[in-house]
Amino acid sequence: MKCPRIWQRMSVRAKILIVFLSLTMAALGIAGILAFSTMGAMGSYALDSSSTLGDRAVADSTTALAGNAESSLLRLARDQADISNVVFQQVAADMDTLAAYAETVQDRPAGEPARPLYSQAERPDDPKTSSVYILAPGVSRDAVLSDLAALSSADELLHPLLVSDPRLTQIYIGTGSGILWVAPWLDSVPSTYDPRDRDWFTKAQDAGTLVWSEPYV
Repeated sequence: MKCPRIWQRMSVRAKILIVFLSLTMAALGIAGILAFSTMGAMGSYALDSSSTLGDRAVADSTTALAGNAESSLLRLARDQADISNVVFQQVAADMDTLAAYAETVQDRPAGEPARPLYSQAERPDDPKTSSVYILAPGVSRDAVLSDLAALSSADELLHPLLVSDPRLTQIYIGTGSGILWVAPWLDSVPSTYDPRDRDWFTKAQDAGTLVWSEPYV
């Protein structure tokens, strides 16, 4: 009841100030509500933009990494191919030397073996510097003794080759008489093994020159 009286007693100027102040407060309230709403929208937009930028950055990084990985793999493959070519060339040169030496051995008159002969049942004192002969089924030692003597002479070249080239782990020689000569000595070849039936032997025999067989794993 007192408020109307106070309002009536106020001067016109005071009433105008109160009305203006009320309108100002209302405007500030509305502005605050709008600002809060705008800030919320901006926050959501910023969050969405950040997520989008993050996803795009991840996608770009993944693409860049994939491209770099592919380039690195291609470069590594080329390097490995170059190394493999060098290795094959070296092995081919070693085999050419061995083939030339084998021809000189074949031309020698048959005689006693130049070195002791070891089968898989006869372990030498130093297996790393010795070779082993394996006879195909049905082949007797006496029947191929001259070939064994010639092969024992080949050891003069086989073991130095193994020492000079660490990439060579074993050297096999197969003969048409049914002998498999292996340097260095081992005892893991099956007794049924016949080099004349093997792909590497038949290919070389048919070609009459150096050939490469499929890898053995």
